[in-house]
Amino acid sequence: MIGFMPEIYPDELVYSWFARYYAHSGHPAYVSALGDLMEKKNTRPDVEFISRINKDAKDIIQKMMPMEEMVLGHTMFPYYRFAGNARISNALWAMSANGGDAHQLLPVFKGKHGVQARHIKYCPECASESREAYGEAYWDRKATIRNIGICPKHKCRLEETSIEISAKQSPRLYVAEGEIKDTMPELAEDGLGFQLAEYMLEVFQSPIDFKNGVPVGDFLKSRLQGTKYLSARGMQMYISLLLDDIQDFYQGLQGTANENAEKQDAQYQGITEKHQLQHIFSNKNSDFYKICQLAFFLGISPGELTNPRLPKRTQTELYNEKVAQLYAKGLGCHRIAREVGGSPSTVREANKTKGKKLQGYPAARLGKQAVDWDVMDKEMLPEVGKAINEIYGGGKTRPKRVTGYAVTRHMEWPDRRLQYLPKCRELVEAYYEEFPVYWAREAVWAYKLLLRDKGMEDIHWRDMRVITNLRKDNFEAAFPYLERFADKGTAEDIRGLLPK
Repeated sequence: MIGFMPEIYPDELVYSWFARYYAHSGHPAYVSALGDLMEKKNTRPDVEFISRINKDAKDIIQKMMPMEEMVLGHTMFPYYRFAGNARISNALWAMSANGGDAHQLLPVFKGKHGVQARHIKYCPECASESREAYGEAYWDRKATIRNIGICPKHKCRLEETSIEISAKQSPRLYVAEGEIKDTMPELAEDGLGFQLAEYMLEVFQSPIDFKNGVPVGDFLKSRLQGTKYLSARGMQMYISLLLDDIQDFYQGLQGTANENAEKQDAQYQGITEKHQLQHIFSNKNSDFYKICQLAFFLGISPGELTNPRLPKRTQTELYNEKVAQLYAKGLGCHRIAREVGGSPSTVREANKTKGKKLQGYPAARLGKQAVDWDVMDKEMLPEVGKAINEIYGGGKTRPKRVTGYAVTRHMEWPDRRLQYLPKCRELVEAYYEEFPVYWAREAVWAYKLLLRDKGMEDIHWRDMRVITNLRKDNFEAAFPYLERFADKGTAEDIRGLLPK
C-alpha cells in the first residue's frame, strides 16, 4: 500500500518518479515497490511510458495531476506527435483512461537483433542543478529524446549509463541518484549538432494542437514551393537532388553517418535514402528525428512545424493561373514556357485545365478564371453548417463525431479542400470532441431512443450495447460527461445500466 508519494519534478520521467518512490518508501526490494504501483508486481516498468498501474496508485496519482497531463508532460508521448491527429488522440485517451500500451498505440520503434541497444542518458550539469534544487537527481525526458547527444541548455555531451531501454530489460527500478556520478561535463562544439539538438528539443516541448488536422507530410511538401526541389508547375519533386543536399548539409553529423553506422539501425541514422523522403511527404513515415532533420534543413521554425498551415493556393494553381493569363494575352506555348518556366508541353497541359469544374464548387474554373478561396469560404459556410448538423445527429439519426474528414466526405470535396477555407475549418473545429465526450452523447441518444419503446425498468446494458456498439470500458469512460447532454437523474440511470 502506498503511504507516501513524492513530488514529481519538472520534465521527470514517470519511470524516474516510481524509482524515487522505491528509494523513499523503505521497501527492502524493488519488487515490493512495484507491488504497490503496478497491476502485477512482476511488471517491467517502462522507461519511456507508463506501465499498467493498479487502481490505488491511479487514484493517488490523479489527486496530484490528471492522467492526461502526466502522459503529455512526463512520458515520451510528444516524440510521436507526427503520427497523425486521429492516432495520437486515440492513444492519449487510451493511455490516460485505460492504461493502454503505448507500444501498440503509437509507432514506437522496436529494436532489432544486431542493432546497438539504447541506454538511459543524462546531463551532468542538469543532475548537479537537480541535486542543488531538490536534493537528488532524476531521469528527465530531455536526455531520453532519440538521437540527441547534447544538452542544449548546458552545451555539453550527455553521459550514457549501462541501463538499457529495452523490453528485455529486467523489471527493476534504477534510482537516478544512485546511478549518476559526479563527472566533469564534456563541452560540445557550438555547431550544427548543437543547433539541431536545440531545434528538436523545442519541437518536443511545444504543446500538441490536437485540433490541427494538417498532415505533416503535406505541410513539408508545401514548403518545397518556390525551391529547386519542385518543378515549375509543382507536379514533380526532385527527391534525388533534395537527398543529396540534405546529406551534404548534415555531413559528419554524429548519428547521421558515423563510424558505427553498420551497428545502427536506419531509424537512428536519419535521412539516408530516397524512399524515406517519399514516405515522409506521403505521410507514411512519422519519425520525429527525420522530420526534424528535414524541417530544420528547409528553414522551418519549430512553431511552424508544430502548428502547420497549408498555403491558400498551391504552386500548381498559381502556375495554371499565370499560364491562363498569358494565353489570354495571345502568347503561344513556347513564349509562355520561357516566361513561367517548364517545357511547352507542361504549359499546354496546364492550359487543359481551363473549363474544368472544381468538385463541390461548380461556379469556379481553373484556367482563365482563378479560384477565389475567400469567396468560396464565405459561400460554402452555410452548406458546411448544414453538413455539420446532419453529421452531429440526434433524434432518430445516430450521432457521429464532427471531424474535418467527415465534413469533407459529406461535401464530396477533395481531401485537402477544407484547409483552404479558414472560416469553414473554424466552424468544424468548434465541434471538436474527445472520444469519451462523443461516447457520452451517443449513450444519452441511445437511452432516450430506447425510452420511446420501453419502460425504464426494461432497458438493460445489452440494449445499449446493441445500439451503440460501445465496449464496457468506453461506456465507463463516458460517465463523467453524461451531464453535458442529460439531466442528473437521466445520467445516473444510464450509469446504473452497467453491470457491477
